[in-house]
Amino acid sequence: MFISLIIILILMIRPVMVEAPQEAIIRQPTEIEKLESYNIEPLGYRIITAYNAVEGQTDSEPCISASGKYVCGTDKTICASNEIPMGTKIKIGNDIICEIQDRTNSRYFFRLDILMADLTEAKEWGRQIKFVSLIK
Repeated sequence: MFISLIIILILMIRPVMVEAPQEAIIRQPTEIEKLESYNIEPLGYRIITAYNAVEGQTDSEPCISASGKYVCGTDKTICASNEIPMGTKIKIGNDIICEIQDRTNSRYFFRLDILMADLTEAKEWGRQIKFVSLIK
């Protein structure tokens, strides 16, 4: 009897959670969802590697990309490619959107590099093969 009374009191004191109506919830579309309004042109499978903006992996000015933009500390995802024109946005796999702002070594024509801030993150990425599309 005593336990039943405690349970009833707890249920009476506990705040009642009310769900908001679905139309009241506003969710911003993801960058991938925003792509539905663009023309996506399939490019095909490419080898995707990662690089860091450091002198051993770039030229003597690692923070200045081949397009002349300062890329260190940017919140954009920057990629390097010899095949795709500068400034072109691309979709890698189903989850990465990046902008071509740099060039790879001339011997890597059909390869893409993703700029990563962290050396460990770049090593973990390694070398992957992903489907690439141009965003027009």
